[in-house]
This record gives sequence, C-alpha cells and structure tokens, in this order.
Amino acid sequence: MQGRESRWLLVAVMGVCLALVGCDESSSDSTDTTDSMDGTSDTGSVPVSAVEGTWTVTTTGGAGSISMVFHADGTVTTTDAFGTGTGTYQYAGTTLTGSITTTYGAIVTINATISGTTMSGSFQTSGTGSGSGTLSGTKQG
Repeated sequence: MQGRESRWLLVAVMGVCLALVGCDESSSDSTDTTDSMDGTSDTGSVPVSAVEGTWTVTTTGGAGSISMVFHADGTVTTTDAFGTGTGTYQYAGTTLTGSITTTYGAIVTINATISGTTMSGSFQTSGTGSGSGTLSGTKQG
C-alpha cells in the first residue's frame, strides 16, 4: 500500500508542476501576427491600432479610389468601383503587407509603409485585371 501511495503522490506533484509551467503566457506573442489581447504587433512596440480603421486609398494602374477597412483580427475588407474584396494583412514596424481577393476575380497583393495617418506603397494584381501600380492613402477619422 505504501508503494501505491508514493506513486500517487509523485503523479500529483508532476501534475502541479505541469500546470504551473503551462500557465506561462509570457511568450504567446512570439507566433502571433497580431495580438488582439494587447493590441500590439509581434515587435511589441507598434500598436495595431495604427492601421485599424478605414483608409481611402488611391491607386495608379488599378481600380482608382478604394475604401479599405483594416480590422483588429487581421482581416481587411475593400470596396471600389468594380466590387468588394476580403483578405488578410500583417503589420510590423511600419510595414503593411496583405492579400485581397475581390468579387470580380482579382487577387491583389499590397506592400505599403505606414507613417502616421498616411500610407504609400505598391500593389500587384493577378487574375482579372492583372497588373501592378502604386498606392497612397489616408486614414479616416
């Protein structure tokens, strides 16, 4: 009986140790693109809120004026003269990248730099309306 009791005690101690190690949340940001819990990017220094919100973006060689809404969960929705689009984005430091699929068959990849409430960069389109161009935008509100 004494051997059985010591084994149960050992299992209980190991369980407590595992529980304590499993509660360490300090490194959870290391694999997240954006952390909706604390609103920071992976670098821990740039608020995702710097991008979140509605942007009016003008393109050359593209759809003209586009409304882009960047959401806290890393998704982006767009509206332009041809239709709408949905996609995902990543933001780290001052660099914004994303991929958007439109309802009219275009897949748009964007690469931009954010400085305050302005955006500038380029895009590449495949599928319907293949091409490339530049983009510039301002954050609304």
